[in-house]
Parts: sequence; structure tokens; C-alpha cells
Amino acid sequence: MASPSEAEVQAQWKAAVELLHETFKFASVNAENWVSKEDTLVQLVESDFNEEILRSVAAARSRLQSTISPEMVRAVTLPHLKSYIKHVVGKAVPGGEKDIIDTLYQWFRDTAVTVKSRSFSFGSPSASGGNQGNVTVLRVTKDESNFDIESGHAEAKRADCTVDRNTGSELDNETFRLKGAPQAFDSLQLAGSGIFRDIRVLSCRTSMLRNPSFDNFAGTALSPTSIPDWTSSVAVSSTNFEFDGTNYYRAVQGVTPYALRIKNTANLSQKLSTGNIKLRADVPYYLHVVYNREIHTASGTLTIRLGAINEAVVLAAQTGWNIIRVPATTGQNNWYKNFDEQDLDISIEWSQTTGDLLIDDVILAPYSEFDGTWYAVVANNTTPLPAMKDDFFTWTDSIATDSILQQWLARGYGRYLPHAGSPSITDP
Repeated sequence: MASPSEAEVQAQWKAAVELLHETFKFASVNAENWVSKEDTLVQLVESDFNEEILRSVAAARSRLQSTISPEMVRAVTLPHLKSYIKHVVGKAVPGGEKDIIDTLYQWFRDTAVTVKSRSFSFGSPSASGGNQGNVTVLRVTKDESNFDIESGHAEAKRADCTVDRNTGSELDNETFRLKGAPQAFDSLQLAGSGIFRDIRVLSCRTSMLRNPSFDNFAGTALSPTSIPDWTSSVAVSSTNFEFDGTNYYRAVQGVTPYALRIKNTANLSQKLSTGNIKLRADVPYYLHVVYNREIHTASGTLTIRLGAINEAVVLAAQTGWNIIRVPATTGQNNWYKNFDEQDLDISIEWSQTTGDLLIDDVILAPYSEFDGTWYAVVANNTTPLPAMKDDFFTWTDSIATDSILQQWLARGYGRYLPHAGSPSITDP
């Protein structure tokens, strides 16, 4: 048999997805649909055979919903994805569903093939006005190639602090439960994800780096001789560094707290190989460094590097403690592919004009996945106050006009492909 062309493979895939989509529309979307007519029937039931009638309706609904269940979506669509890989991409078909979609994603990206975007509007978590803690919820909604992560649910979401330091957590490592809206009864209707996940607030206790809060040093606080796990471009001595046990950002529970006072132009770095730290390519990462220029009237430029990317700030009039995040705006640069380098390191570069600079609280940690996108609960820019039980955040993800192909990839696999508003593969 002759191999199908790319246009033919696309047409076959679209036709298969259209079967699923039209079944779903018949179930609950069309003006005349199963769900509403079932409700009419159930409301009318009045008979000696009530139980038998209701059982028969429930059995019929169960059979109908099974035709568009995630298992059936995969059964109907997977052969077409395999066909795309074999006949168009020209590769051996991988064994697993994840590898199959990964292969298609890479080929679509490299050849600028796209499906229609789901046009997600991603909400930003907003703190309740009654929150006692001073933390914020950050979110990564872009993948390493700068595509929106379109595999989640359009729904209202919420994050609740469920465990604080008074009810079981370590200080500054409180637990938040992220949860979606309630699920629909079955696959015939779209509603919330019904999923939840517990994540911890990030702090130096969870930082992947060694000596992240500069609480460990050799010598004395006023005359140090080394900063373990960090490499300095200048001698570690009282001329260039001190350790301040009075002015620090926040304490790590169980450790005597210090901040590092940098007295001259210097570069501090820590290679991930120092602690045998291994990053994952399929997870975005969070990095921040906290500084204070006000106490010792520092001026100059502070640059923080995460491998190949960096953020710089000119210090002149900032007050109190401030946070530099790298990257400053969450997105594709949080992914390893975009900051990797040989023997990757974290560096703190201080180019002094006048005064001394305080540095503290260097956190490198992975984001946590929830409903497709990625989250981190972290300290806010001002005086740190730990989260308290019942503090919460809310946000809503919405879709104006959904994509048919992309929607069924999400429903069947929890995945998505490169997409655009004006795609090369149109919806059926």
C-alpha cells in the first residue's frame, strides 16, 4: 500500500477527532442534546417500573460517555499520531504515548507546523485580603519553546495554606493545597479538573544549593577566611567580606542566621557540580537572591546569573530587603534548555561604586506542576512573614474560543502540540 501524504494523514486525524467532537456536541453542547433530554425523561418518570427505567437510562448514558472517555480518545487518535510519525516524520514509532507526542511536538516545532491554539487566558494567583502571611504564588505558563502550555482546564482555581508552623510545618516551608473546580459527573460534560496537589513554600531549607543563606563560614564573622561551597573572585578576608548576624533577611530554623556583607567588587559563584546537583530538562526552575543596599548605602550594579541567563539591577535608592528573580518574568527562560551551559553555575556579581552590600537567601528550586502549568509559592519582596493556615489565593483560567484538535489532545493525553492563532493544520 502506498504511503499517505502529509495532507492525507492530517485529514485522517482530523476526521477521527471530528467523530469524537460531534459525539460530545450531541451529548451536551447542541441545542438538542442527550444530557438535557435525559433530564427531561428523569423528571417525568412516574411508574411501577421507576427503578428499571432509571437503570436503563444510566446504562445508556454510561455507554455513550465511554465513547468519548480519555481511554476511547486515545484508542481513536493514537493510530493517526503513529501514522504521522512513520509516514511524514519518517521515524520509527516510539513505544509509549508520551514518546509519541514528544516526537510529534519536536517535529512540529522544528518544521513550524502548528494546530489551532486554545487561546488560554491564564489567571495570576491573587492573595485574599485577609492573608496574614506575606508570600506570593508564581506561575510558569510557557514551555521551553515559548508556547503556551495548553493542556489544562479552563476553571477557577484556588491555593489554601493547610499547614503552618503552628500546625506541623517547618518555618517558611508551609504547605499549600492547589485545587481545581469540581469535576463533572462524567465525560459527557466539561467542567472542572477536580484535581489537587500539595506543595511547600520555597525557602533556603528547600534550596538545591549548598550554604544558600551564608550561615556557614570559616574564621570569624568579622574576619572570615572562607565561604564554604562558594568560590570568590577576591580573597575571603575582612577587607572584602563580613558576616552580619544582626541584619539578615530571615532565619533558617535551627541555624544561627547571618547575611553576607560584601565590601568590595566581587563575584561569588557555585557550580552545580560542587554538590553533585542534577537538574531535569522537563521541569522549570526558580532562582532568587535577596539583597539590601540601604543599611550600608551601597551603590553599583548587582548581576545574578543562572547559567546562560542573567538579571541585573542598578542599586541607588532601594530600601529594605529586595528580591532579584532570574528570570525576572516567568516563562521559557525558566527551563533548562534556555539557561544550560558547560559546568553550570549560579553567580552573584557585585560591581561596587560605593558602600557595602548585604546578600542573603539564595534559592534554587524546581517549580511544581499542577494541571499542566507550574507553580512556586515564595516570599514576597518586602519583610518576610510566613504563611498562616487559611491564607489563600484564587485565580481563573479561561478560553474564549477552543481548538478542537488541541482540546482532544488535552482530554486524551493531558498534552498539546505547537500552536498558533492561524495554524497550518486547521480544525475539522
